[in-house]
Amino acid sequence: MTGEQGSEKVDARLEQVEAILSEYEKSLGLLFSGQPEVAKYLSLNKSQLNKMSPEECGEISYMLAQQSLYIQHEINKHSQRVNWCKTNIDVLVANQVDNYGGKYTTYENRKILAIKDDGYMSKLYQVMVRAQQVVDRLTYLPPKIGYMSKTLNELQQTKRRA
Repeated sequence: MTGEQGSEKVDARLEQVEAILSEYEKSLGLLFSGQPEVAKYLSLNKSQLNKMSPEECGEISYMLAQQSLYIQHEINKHSQRVNWCKTNIDVLVANQVDNYGGKYTTYENRKILAIKDDGYMSKLYQVMVRAQQVVDRLTYLPPKIGYMSKTLNELQQTKRRA
C-alpha cells in the first residue's frame, strides 16, 4: 500500500469512528460548542470585575464552565484518537516487527522501522502524534477555567450580600 492510499484509508476510517462517537454523544444529549466571546472574560482586570453586577458574574461564570466542558470534550476526543491509533498500530506492527532490525535491536526501534515502511501505519502514527500534541497543550486548561468560573460564582455571592 502506498503512503497516499494508507493516508486516505486512515482518514476515512477515523472519520467513521468519530461519526459513530458523535452520534453516541448526541444520543446522550451532549452538544458541545466553544464560545468565542469567552476569551475576553478570561482576562478581566480588577476594575472590570468591580463594575460587574451579580447577574453578569453568574452569566459569565456559566459561560466559563461551558467553555471548560467544551475544552475537556476536545481533549477527550483527541485522547480517543491517540488510543485508536495506538491500538491499530500495535495490531499491525505485531505481524511485521520481526522483519526489522537485528538480534540486539530494541522492540521500540523495530516498531518504528515497521511504521516508517508502511504508509498506513505511518499515517496512523502522524495522526497519533498530532492528537497527542493537542492533548498535551490543552490538558491544564479545563481546571483553570473551572477555577475562574468558581471564583466568579463566589464574587457573585459576595456582591449579592453587599
